[in-house]
Amino acid sequence: MILKRLMVPILFLGCVTWINFVSGIEKNKQYWAEHPLLNYSDFKMVNAAPDGSEYKALSQLGISYAFSQNEKGIQFTVQSFFNKDESWMLKDSKSDSILLHEQIHYAICELHARALRKSITAYKLNLKTIKTDIEKLYKSEIALYKKEQQLYDAETDHSVKRAKQHQWEAKIQARLIASEAFAAVTILKK
Repeated sequence: MILKRLMVPILFLGCVTWINFVSGIEKNKQYWAEHPLLNYSDFKMVNAAPDGSEYKALSQLGISYAFSQNEKGIQFTVQSFFNKDESWMLKDSKSDSILLHEQIHYAICELHARALRKSITAYKLNLKTIKTDIEKLYKSEIALYKKEQQLYDAETDHSVKRAKQHQWEAKIQARLIASEAFAAVTILKK
């Protein structure tokens, strides 16, 4: 199963996810298109939270975009990613439930990357305003993304409410299947 740089922490009782809104270059990104499943080795295993927090895990997720023009048209690339350098899990809290909870955060990130791809696909190309137009689409999707991540943690109580966690898992899996048409990271517009 299944974030210019502005970092927004979403705090929970059991773990924390950093949503990193990125349009630039980051180190050690793991892209959904190449590596959609998280495993324990993707996290730095630590004895204590690096920031002294009470949380059991931190995932730094992101959505990046870029576009360029060539003889065929304008190519857009939108990718969701997990930043391995900035993500950690407490050694003594290592559990499948925490890993799965973080996996769903990663899947939500991919769903919003797909939604941005869909918006770009529908976008009526205007070379005079393309940069600001795409930035508006990006910011709009990021706002929705933040709300959904917060809702997920609120409803599942950060994986503590198992029935709600299972509902989210099923809902996210169904949405991944339904949005498969927008899974390709590149879009070419003429």
